[in-house]
Amino acid sequence: MVKIIKKIFKAIKAFFWYLINGCLPVGKSARELRIYDFIKTNTGKAIDFDGHFGAQCVDLVRLFWRDVEKIPQPEPTGTDGAISFFDNHYFRPIQKKHLKRVSFEKGMIPPAGAVVVFVPIPTNRFGHMGICVEANSEGISLFEQNGTANTRALAEGREQAGAFIGNWNYDRVRGWLLPKKLKL
Repeated sequence: MVKIIKKIFKAIKAFFWYLINGCLPVGKSARELRIYDFIKTNTGKAIDFDGHFGAQCVDLVRLFWRDVEKIPQPEPTGTDGAISFFDNHYFRPIQKKHLKRVSFEKGMIPPAGAVVVFVPIPTNRFGHMGICVEANSEGISLFEQNGTANTRALAEGREQAGAFIGNWNYDRVRGWLLPKKLKL
């Protein structure tokens, strides 16, 4: 537990460094800089990419894929929720062309920028997805909207103001989606 707290603190520290200085510490890749810039630009914003159903987790991810990963986004045709992006991956031509699907197995850790997909639960049949900021064996820091950030906001007696960084464990992780061009 101490390790995950240190990792989360390190990610938050880097994020605030970026907010204050407009850059990240030396040694970050161009992709990492784009990810942090996306987080800086969209923190607190309610993203409704497709104009349907309000600001959902899928909207934030689609904007991320378009703006950071440069993956074209088709016109919305309706979805069965976040889980369908993972389960129906091979039936989505643009997604299949640009992204690879990684099924989660115990011990695996998603890289920064991976879109992590969570299975549905009885109170949310659509599942959830968000952008991995940082992860280790204990859990994942996820840039998300309408997820743990929303739960935290509601618990504090306020409406969710948009996208935030939330923390997740691996209990509901189905897998993640990564750009095929990414070299790990």
